[in-house]
Amino acid sequence: MTEEQFKVKQDVEDSQEQLEGPAATVEEVELVDAEVENEDQVGVEPEVQAALDQAAQVLAGVPNQDFFQLTKKNQQFMKTIDRHLAQDTHYEVRGNVYQEMVETLLDGQKRGQTAKQIYGTPTEVIQSISGKDLKVETDSKEQSEDKLLFLDGALLLGSVFTLLTGLSMMRPQQAPNAVHMGIITLILNYLVAGFAMMMTAKNLPNPDAPKGQKGYGRYFLISVSTMMLWFAAVSFSGALLPKVINPILPSTVYIVLGAVTLALRFYLKKKLNIKGTVF
Repeated sequence: MTEEQFKVKQDVEDSQEQLEGPAATVEEVELVDAEVENEDQVGVEPEVQAALDQAAQVLAGVPNQDFFQLTKKNQQFMKTIDRHLAQDTHYEVRGNVYQEMVETLLDGQKRGQTAKQIYGTPTEVIQSISGKDLKVETDSKEQSEDKLLFLDGALLLGSVFTLLTGLSMMRPQQAPNAVHMGIITLILNYLVAGFAMMMTAKNLPNPDAPKGQKGYGRYFLISVSTMMLWFAAVSFSGALLPKVINPILPSTVYIVLGAVTLALRFYLKKKLNIKGTVF
């Protein structure tokens, strides 16, 4: 090889080294692999992870360790139900139902009971869940209109206080300082009691709400303040109004009136389908 050819060959080799760069060491390769692995672990969003966890469950809302404690027949029973409900039933609704069913089946297995003995056929369970249980969630949140809540509260609380007043009047020696209700006080008793119970019912706490939004503080404040208003209206009207315009009736009248209106309350609650009351 001539000297000129040797120089040309050397120049080509130098150019290739500049383009390719030095060979990576073993430590550098391991460092790159570790960085890639860390990126894969950190890059998963919570929403994506939750979706992956749901997908990994055999049954919605049921841990796999609980599901696989079921017998093969009970597992197939639950899968058959889920195959039909998964098409048109929300994941959370199915999860709530399945959790209870799996717990019941596990208890039944200890006593030798099968799924069919406990729940009937899968078709019956599917019809029960799709026809009834999905309505329970919406029905529980329904509340009747204000005038019905007012009526229910007036008849309930007003009747109880009227009954107690009549009974106390029959034994005046046991309550010598009691303030008895005249006609105007009696009317105020029912009206303000209805308002107090209506406001309390409209502000019932929601234990299923997120923390800080359950409404216990508001419920306590409104219920206490309205009950104090009712008690003050009855007490002050009975003590301050003259008997000429607020005559006191015989004790038997209060007892009969209280009993009749209390019975009327239970009748109307069922007849008018009053929902969302305090009691």
